[in-house]
Amino acid sequence: MTKQCSCKKTHTECTTCKHAEVVDPVECYTCSKPLYDIVTYYDICDPCFGVEINQKNKAIEGFFLTFVDECGYPICFDDYESYMSIELLNGSGCQLVSYNNKIYYTYTEQANNCMPINPALWAYHYPTSAALRLSFRLCHSYGRRIRLNINVFYAQHPSPSRTLEPVVNNAVRSDINQPCVPDPCYPGYVGWMVSLRESCSEPDHAITTNAYPHNPR
Repeated sequence: MTKQCSCKKTHTECTTCKHAEVVDPVECYTCSKPLYDIVTYYDICDPCFGVEINQKNKAIEGFFLTFVDECGYPICFDDYESYMSIELLNGSGCQLVSYNNKIYYTYTEQANNCMPINPALWAYHYPTSAALRLSFRLCHSYGRRIRLNINVFYAQHPSPSRTLEPVVNNAVRSDINQPCVPDPCYPGYVGWMVSLRESCSEPDHAITTNAYPHNPR
């Protein structure tokens, strides 16, 4: 049977197709073993709520998250009055892992993990295979519904990483290099997360540079 090309010529006549060779698809590492999972919650309107992540009990390194408005811009919080608690969920109930305000999850936790300080992100490094419950008490002045985006980073080696920074870096580089991610800065992807910037004034001690490799907008 003679192949028919989109140019309406037979395959033997089409000079455009003649030079193209059929190549077996290369297994994409990003697809076969994802480096992170994107969790999105839409239309959040309550200041106090909770979500659960890693419900399939995979080995994870930790996570970071952001809250954005209807246009995809980060929400500005009262960093001292906005809190998150992290609970470990297991068969015997819940165990509190951490409870602190946004200042801690941004400046302290990101600095401890050698990450470029980004006030738009809440981060936490906690290698585990258990499900986690994140509970929030938010204080902000945005009056419309907001969206929560979470990147949960899977373990990349048998032993947990000492910090979250190389795990995030590897995920960003993988998205840039893999053909199955056409736009690494598409909302939800880790490249988009690290490129976010708050539009409100930042504290004087905030570091505005970002060392993550990501495509410019």
